[in-house]
Amino acid sequence: MSKIVYLDMSMSVDGFVAGPGVSAESGLGAGGERLHEWLFVDPAPESSALLDQTMKRIGSMMTGRRTYDISQWGPDGPAGELRLPVFVLTNRGVPGPEAGSVYTFVTSGVDELVERAKAAAGEKDIAVSGADVGQQLLRAGYVDELVVHVVPELFGEGLRLYDQVGAHIGLEIIETIPTSRVTHQRYRVLNRKAG
Repeated sequence: MSKIVYLDMSMSVDGFVAGPGVSAESGLGAGGERLHEWLFVDPAPESSALLDQTMKRIGSMMTGRRTYDISQWGPDGPAGELRLPVFVLTNRGVPGPEAGSVYTFVTSGVDELVERAKAAAGEKDIAVSGADVGQQLLRAGYVDELVVHVVPELFGEGLRLYDQVGAHIGLEIIETIPTSRVTHQRYRVLNRKAG
């Protein structure tokens, strides 16, 4: 059975997924690129293996409009050559994506977003990317697992990953993989919506 996984968010120790000043020109804000160096600059074998294993489980993705707008993913989406379907939650006008792109815009809320992503994923998991849409899905009780990559940095300000989750959410540790540049953490969400 497929799961919804709030996936592959790199976060500073103090909870930030982007530095201050996030914009279309600076999608990760000031200094935010340091959060992803573990992946792009000589990744540890454990990190590469974890990401390869994770991508094999994913059948579709969900993200928010801000993440879509500031990303540089292009028409193939964040999964690149895998061309996984990406459902973008938006409450603004729907842009015309490039012909042949993997994006579908959803304007009627998280319930439809989840329904469409599940239909596209089949038996595979659904990945969530983006702080705002991830928080909305956590509040609505849809998220089954969290996968966070904690980078040894303290940002002090910027965009927090769990700033607006609403109520207390219990987690169970599934896996922790330490490396010299990042600690990969995987959690099961305990009190989620049934169904």
